[in-house]
Amino acid sequence: MRTLYFVSALAGAIDVVLKYHYAKTLTPHVRVFDTYPFDLTLHFNEGIAFNIPVPLLLTVLASVAIVILILPSLTKPGASAYTFTALVGILGNAFDRAWDGAVTDYLLFFTGSVFNISDILILLGIIGILMYAEYVKD
Repeated sequence: MRTLYFVSALAGAIDVVLKYHYAKTLTPHVRVFDTYPFDLTLHFNEGIAFNIPVPLLLTVLASVAIVILILPSLTKPGASAYTFTALVGILGNAFDRAWDGAVTDYLLFFTGSVFNISDILILLGIIGILMYAEYVKD
């Protein structure tokens, strides 16, 4: 599990660097390699998942609620690394949104879904927490 803590923290740090770098060097909505199904492009997500427009206050309140819901799993040895992974992703996107009012996305999957490493960390962390909860339940 220590490896997961390290990899999550490293991935979060890399994401912050890439967001800054790509925001300064890429042109929004222009594909870098023009390859399928993966490419690089710059997108500023001012909404929540899938660019759904939501007022900033509601986004902040929802983020705080999610953090409060997953924090108890930090005390569970089997789930704490997954919780840490999700929190690294949440903080990475929260920092980005606080810094410039939008989350910087740059990984283009297929033809329209643009993500960043923080999004992947959140997804993996939540999947880990749910798998742990299912394992403990049995």
